[in-house]
Amino acid sequence: MKYLSIFILFAFIIVSGVYAETDIPTGETPELVPLTDDDTRLDADMARAMEIYTDLMWAVYSSTRDPDNKSKNAYDALIKKLESDDAFSKNKVLSKSDISFIYAQRAELRFSEWQDIIGAEKDARKSVELGPESVNAAWTLGKMLTNRYYSRYVSNAERNRKKEEEMFTALKRVVELDPDHNDAHSYTGTMAIEFNRPELAITSFKALTRIMPFRAEYHNELGKLYAAQNRYEEALNSYERVLTISPDNVVILIDAHSGVGLAYQSQNNFEKTEYHIKQAVTLLEEQVRATRTDRMRSRDRIILARELRRIRYQLAQVYLRFNVPQKAIQNFEKILTADANYVPALTGIGIAYQMLDDVQQSENYLRKAIEFSSGENAPDAYNALGYLYAEQGIKLDEAEKLVSRALKSVPTSGAYLDSLGLIYFKKGKLDAAIENLEQAARYLPDEPEILKHLADAYLKKGLEQKALQTLEHAVNIEPDNAELRLKLDTIKSSK
Repeated sequence: MKYLSIFILFAFIIVSGVYAETDIPTGETPELVPLTDDDTRLDADMARAMEIYTDLMWAVYSSTRDPDNKSKNAYDALIKKLESDDAFSKNKVLSKSDISFIYAQRAELRFSEWQDIIGAEKDARKSVELGPESVNAAWTLGKMLTNRYYSRYVSNAERNRKKEEEMFTALKRVVELDPDHNDAHSYTGTMAIEFNRPELAITSFKALTRIMPFRAEYHNELGKLYAAQNRYEEALNSYERVLTISPDNVVILIDAHSGVGLAYQSQNNFEKTEYHIKQAVTLLEEQVRATRTDRMRSRDRIILARELRRIRYQLAQVYLRFNVPQKAIQNFEKILTADANYVPALTGIGIAYQMLDDVQQSENYLRKAIEFSSGENAPDAYNALGYLYAEQGIKLDEAEKLVSRALKSVPTSGAYLDSLGLIYFKKGKLDAAIENLEQAARYLPDEPEILKHLADAYLKKGLEQKALQTLEHAVNIEPDNAELRLKLDTIKSSK
């Protein structure tokens, strides 16, 4: 502030003059030195500066105890005084950074409780204009634009791409000025997730893990972002960091164990996948048991029960993925004990019984899944039952209708197209079978089961070279698959 040092010096001179000895003889009056025009102007500017800083100190002080909005009124009066003051326009009393600070402070107060949103934004922009290098000004505007854009008080009509870009530009400016501004990174990361900007979100949460490396929640969010992009190695590193630094935070641990499990699943590591997801289930079960004695709201109990169901379902799906159907059935049964009509579990247990060649049980559960759902909400059940019939070579007309119903919900599903292709193959409609299986292979090019079905259709059609190429590709993907190798060797030996 331009005159603060002058105030201190002025006070020092006055105090020194009171207590210091003087050489002026007693009884004599010192000669008065007349003030020049410059001295008069300096005196007036200092007096004006003192008045302004007094007002500013009162406004700042009032903000700490402001039941009657005193601080806001004080800033209003100060800015009104400055805007009508010639010293303000000529910048003789306050620097631009001082004025920027004042506008930023009033912007915060105007925005509080949504008192004056438009005025607050105007002040924030003025603050940035006066102090383009001020972190405080940039943060005030960035925070304001974010809160305004994403508030329940703002209608969807007020949200548009231009305002979204303006919000992110303002937040980016804050971290350009201060790379360690954790609040700005947190706002940016959260909003980037909300508006599907994963790379920006990753950049923000990486910065947060650098600034505050022992905050487990930031590593956890980073792990989720990496997993969503199938960057499982990086996800694994982030989640394992969570497990290291936050051994007692149960909520975050559940998330982290689940995330680590899925990361290991992508690496086909069954043992570690099972271990970590089971850990998540165990922690949740302990929480559920604790609620029986805790005074927890019923709404929170429901949320906790649903989370336990979600993680148990995830574990059951792991068992399906790694061909351990009996364990999958055990977990699906626990889910169905709590909710007998839960369609995903009914579908999953039906698929598990299908893997065990228990056609009757599989059909029963899959039909229950279809019964308790609307068709659009259970495409997996329709497909699974149709595939079951296709594998058995029974009820093929019904199977075709079931899988076609599933495809109406998800027309680009490689798995559903494979089922339909298999049904046509069993019906002897080879052209239709090949068309659907080729389309399935385009959506899922590295799925050995689809490639096997397609090779069978090629062979039946007499396209041995295509069958050979398809099986060679399947064997490259899954070299330990004895059935695929046998088929491939059979074709080669017949040539």
